[in-house]
Amino acid sequence: MAKYFSILRINWINALEYRGNALIGLFAILSGLFIEYQIWSLIFVSNNYSKITMDGVEKGYNFEQLIVFIFLSIIVGQLKSSWVTSSQMILEI
Repeated sequence: MAKYFSILRINWINALEYRGNALIGLFAILSGLFIEYQIWSLIFVSNNYSKITMDGVEKGYNFEQLIVFIFLSIIVGQLKSSWVTSSQMILEI
């Protein structure tokens, strides 16, 4: 019976580890989005920008377009990194 309790305990610890990883990852994504939003809103407000021009872009980006671009970039980057982590976990199992 002691064997089963030790296996149950180990599985419980592993489940908490991955759940903690997921919560930390979610916090990292949300805090990154919040920080990016605050930085760019301060840049637009303090310099009275209506658009920011960039190389290779004809009309430039207004604040809303820039925020959507940054948010999507962060989310795609996180998805890409999670695929690498998932494949590493599969290989280890």
